[in-house]
Amino acid sequence: LAPARVPRRTLGSRLATFGTSFKYLWFEHMLIVRTSWHVHIVFGIFMPLTMVFGFSRIGSGLTDQSSLLYIASGSGVFSIAALGTTAIAQRIGAIKAEGSMMYYASLPISKVAFVTAFVAARLLLIAPGLVTSLLAVEVLYDIELTLSPTLLFVYPLTALPLAALGLVIGSLINKIELISIVTYMLNFLLLLGAPLLIPLESLPIVLRVISYVMPTSYGADAIRHSVTGDIDGTFALDVAVLAVASVASLWIADRALRWRAS
Repeated sequence: LAPARVPRRTLGSRLATFGTSFKYLWFEHMLIVRTSWHVHIVFGIFMPLTMVFGFSRIGSGLTDQSSLLYIASGSGVFSIAALGTTAIAQRIGAIKAEGSMMYYASLPISKVAFVTAFVAARLLLIAPGLVTSLLAVEVLYDIELTLSPTLLFVYPLTALPLAALGLVIGSLINKIELISIVTYMLNFLLLLGAPLLIPLESLPIVLRVISYVMPTSYGADAIRHSVTGDIDGTFALDVAVLAVASVASLWIADRALRWRAS
C-alpha cells in the first residue's frame, strides 16, 4: 500500500501557527531585554540630543531651517542605525556564544517567527531616538516641525532593514569582537557616507551612488518630508523602497540565521 499523503496545511493554519510562535517569542525577548532596557533608552535619548546640540554649533552655527532639518532627521536615523545594528548584532553573537541557538532549534518554530519577534522586541528600545531629535530642534531653536501620522509607519520601515542587517551580521560572524568592529565601521559609513546629515548633492560621486542602495537614505528623506508636511511622489517612492528593503532584509536575515554554530 502506498503511504498516506500528508495533507498540505492551509494558509490560515500556517498564519495561526506563525502568530502563536511570534507572540511567545516576542514575550520571551521582551523578558530578556527588561534587564537592560533603561540603558538603551538613555542612550537612544542622549545620543540624538547631543548630536542636535553639537552639529548645530559647528563653525558659526548651522541654525538655518534647512540645516536643522537635516540634523534633526539625520541624528534620529543614525541613533536608530547605531542601536539597531550594533545592539542586535552583539546580542545574536552572545546567543551563539552561549549555545542558546540549540534551544531555539529544538522548539517547533520557524526562523521567520524567531527573526521577526527578535527584531520587533528591540524596535521599542530604539524608538525614542527619532522623537528626541525632532523635539530637541523644536525646543532649542523654536522651529515648528509637523509630527505627522506618517511617522508611525516611516519609523518602523526605516528601523526594520537596519535591525535585520544587525541580525545578519551577528549570524554570519562568530567572534563578538569582530562583530563590534564591523558594526562600528558600518555606523561610521552611515554617518559620513549617506545623506543623513549631509545633502546628497554635497557627497562625492562614489558615495552618492552607494547611498542609493542604503535604506537610511530613503528613511531620512521620508522623515524630512513627514515633518515638513511635504507628502508628495518622492515621499511615496521613499516609503515604497523602505517597504521592499524591509521585506528583503527580513528574508535575507531568515536565510542567514543558523540554528547551529559552525
